[in-house]
Amino acid sequence: MILSEEFTERVVSQHNQLSHYREIHLYRGKVPAGMEAFEGSHQSSPIKFTESEITAEDTCGLYFTSGTTGDPKPIVLTHGIWSLLRY
Repeated sequence: MILSEEFTERVVSQHNQLSHYREIHLYRGKVPAGMEAFEGSHQSSPIKFTESEITAEDTCGLYFTSGTTGDPKPIVLTHGIWSLLRY
């Protein structure tokens, strides 16, 4: 699991229920016990990461909402929409 600092407190409070994750990496910020810093962790990985350009149309999240019917519906969030929501 890779998470940002804004989710650290929530993940730490649920750590016992997250035992199925082998590693929890924090992307930037003060790393609490039980987590590792994401920066540099990929260097020891057998998987080779490559850089790619991200466009506004690329997906950055998949969320589910019950809407008015109560049935879950997927919502795809793109980087373009995310940048508008953040500011």
